[in-house]
Amino acid sequence: MLHREKFNATNEPFRIDITTANKIALRLKMSAESDFPCQENVENVSELQEQLYNSVLNGGLDNALNLTDTLHRSGNIDVINNIISRLLYNGTPNIMGYAYRLWLCNHQELIYGNFPPAFKLIFNGDLVTITNKEFGLPMKLQIGTDKDNDRRVWCDGERNINNRMKWKFSTIWENNTLYCKIKNAQYNQFLKIALSRDDMGDREIFGAPYDDTHRHYWCLRPVMDEGNLLFYIINRQYGQALKLGRWQDSNNDRLVWGRSGSVVGLPVEFGWSIEQVV
Repeated sequence: MLHREKFNATNEPFRIDITTANKIALRLKMSAESDFPCQENVENVSELQEQLYNSVLNGGLDNALNLTDTLHRSGNIDVINNIISRLLYNGTPNIMGYAYRLWLCNHQELIYGNFPPAFKLIFNGDLVTITNKEFGLPMKLQIGTDKDNDRRVWCDGERNINNRMKWKFSTIWENNTLYCKIKNAQYNQFLKIALSRDDMGDREIFGAPYDDTHRHYWCLRPVMDEGNLLFYIINRQYGQALKLGRWQDSNNDRLVWGRSGSVVGLPVEFGWSIEQVV
């Protein structure tokens, strides 16, 4: 069974009574072991998978865990996998929270087997590269610091991976939302967004030696582009997503900014891949 004592249920329009879920799970399990599954059980699976999809879509994650547990115990792993695929391809924001709750509730096998590898890398705090889709450039911290000991964030034009281009995610669950802090491997500094804006409303991005404000918190929103998983990386304080500047220096490096304006529907320009360091 899933353990839920750490969380409070909020905003759950799609509920299924636990006793009813257990009865359905037993019928589904008996049907799976039978050579003659009945139409009622097929309809029960169809009903449960639609309830699971809608629960994640509407942020009812406690209910989504109950339904996942019912389908899992009855051997309907393929049904869960199909729902995860639908959620990913439809760019459902709540899928990050759903996956994280599965991870915490000892369903890591569902993350390993049914989600793209980036989810495991993020939740496990593995070293990763964060690469802009449009130009294929990995994010890095510059060597020098400013008067606040901050470092400006760039993307590297040479694509020569070193520790300045390696990052690690740490997760924070708050107000039924998953946030992340993003830490650089070379300098142990945390990604943050600047207070001030330029004349376009964009903000600079830095690595900072501290991580104590919402400017250091980031939301990851998965988005698919031609079958490839990308993420919009959105700051909690200002709601601005990371973007790569058009200007490049003599090394073909480009500055990273927080974009003023929506990025939804623009995965090539504003999507980032998160991949394991090799």
